[in-house]
Amino acid sequence: MQINPESKHQALESVIRNLDAAVKEVNNNPQLVLELSGMLLGAIDRLPPESERLMDEQAACIYLGIKPRTLAKCRSASKIPYLKIPGVGVRYDPKALRTWARAHQRQVHPAWRGKAS
Repeated sequence: MQINPESKHQALESVIRNLDAAVKEVNNNPQLVLELSGMLLGAIDRLPPESERLMDEQAACIYLGIKPRTLAKCRSASKIPYLKIPGVGVRYDPKALRTWARAHQRQVHPAWRGKAS
């Protein structure tokens, strides 16, 4: 089903008007601002620290500095720690990855640093 561009434009304008009205209502109601701020701070306080959040594949690749294919090969060979969560997929614990990376790092002789291998 294709939506015509004019309908999309009208829908977006309606959303913007509704958001604008909501922002004006919040700005004109200091009690509401306090309540929303309290709710937001409470939600932030309940989040686990960044270092304790599980990573998806992309975050794990960035963290380790490897390509997704390399990560997938390590995972399928059970060479790297990972969690398989039903309904969510594969996730990586940053602490476990850090421990694994430290245990598998290669020592490079100082004279060889910066040279192509």
